[in-house]
Amino acid sequence: MFQHTDTFITFYNRDVMEQIGVTPPTTLDDAWRWDEFLEIAAEVKKVTGRYAFGFGWSGTQTAYRWLPIVYQNGGAFLGEDGQTPSMDSEEAIEALEFGRRWYADELVSPGNMNKSEGGDVSRNMFLTGQIGMMLNNPEPITQLDEEMPDQWGTTYMIRNTDEASDLGGNALAVTKSSKHPELAAELVAFITSREKMIDFCHHGNWLPARSSLDAEDIEYAANTDTMQQFIDQGARIPLNLVKAESGQYFSSLNTVFADYADLCFLGELSPTDASAQMMDAMRSVTAE
Repeated sequence: MFQHTDTFITFYNRDVMEQIGVTPPTTLDDAWRWDEFLEIAAEVKKVTGRYAFGFGWSGTQTAYRWLPIVYQNGGAFLGEDGQTPSMDSEEAIEALEFGRRWYADELVSPGNMNKSEGGDVSRNMFLTGQIGMMLNNPEPITQLDEEMPDQWGTTYMIRNTDEASDLGGNALAVTKSSKHPELAAELVAFITSREKMIDFCHHGNWLPARSSLDAEDIEYAANTDTMQQFIDQGARIPLNLVKAESGQYFSSLNTVFADYADLCFLGELSPTDASAQMMDAMRSVTAE
């Protein structure tokens, strides 16, 4: 049972948007598409003098956070069965090409990679004005409020032919070897109850896993509109992405993706070669 969730939307520096004359979208249906986003990013880079945007990786195990980009283009990491590697499709390779452009055009810092040390690099760069946008989850909000109040805003996650965003959060489970499965299940039901989920999300600034809850129900201490954007965005996470990221092989497959995505984005492998080598490694994992 999901205890809570989180997802990605787009943070922006209000002053930078004003300087380039861009009004960020206010609805999901108007979210920036890839080409439009890159055009805006090029203008943002001119203002910052460094880079345009950042991505909210926060460690070597968070490569999966980039997978929504594949699904935004109609591709998939794994097939409909949640087990068959599918990163060799035209759509998936195009997504890798899109990610490669971020670094080739110096829109994103090479220090902002999934294997970068130092936690959330994008947050630090956003706070210091080195970037004017970032794709990230709710975690930076408290620090943004403290260090740059009224200077930041949010809009929805980017999209292309399809919509997708990060599947984050935590879940609770009862193992089949549990000595007291009914008692354990009662605890899970208690923790994920409506009342306890409201309390947990309110104090932690997280998103509810229950579709019946919205930002007003949770009564966030601040940034209610932004938190509602996150909740609305979470409804656009594709079910086949959920299936892929909750399968039995995913932990190992995530490591494979991290290795080859980094090599592609940094230009060590072409998107086509990265796809082919990634597929071989993924098949080795799922064949075990």
